[in-house]
Amino acid sequence: MSPTHIALWLEYHDIILNDNTAKTNRYNMPLSLFLAVDNNTRSRLVAQALISDETTESYKWILECTKKATMIKPLVFVTNTDPAMDAAIEQIYETTYPIHYIFHISENLPKNTKFKLSN
Repeated sequence: MSPTHIALWLEYHDIILNDNTAKTNRYNMPLSLFLAVDNNTRSRLVAQALISDETTESYKWILECTKKATMIKPLVFVTNTDPAMDAAIEQIYETTYPIHYIFHISENLPKNTKFKLSN
C-alpha cells in the first residue's frame, strides 16, 4: 500500500469493498481491488493486489498486509459471495462484519434454487 492508500484507508475504513477482476490483465491473474467510499460518496482505491489464485491463503495474505499497514480493522467488509474471502475475513479481521453485494446474491439465488423450487 502506498502512503496515499494508507491515509485513505485510515480515513474511510468503516466500510471496505472488495472485488476481483476476471484475469483480464496480461499476466492472467486476478486483480483484487479494495475500495472505500468517502464523505462525498466517491469510490476511493485503498489497496490492490495481483494474486496467483483466489484461495483463502491468498486472501489471508492480502488482508494481513492491509492490517499490518494500517493497524485498523474495517467495521464492514463488502465482498462477492466467495467463500475463500469470507473465511479469510473471519480469520484476519475477526470483529469485522462481512456482507455480500446484492448483485452477486441476485445472480446466485436463481441458480441455486431453480432445481429445488421446480420439484
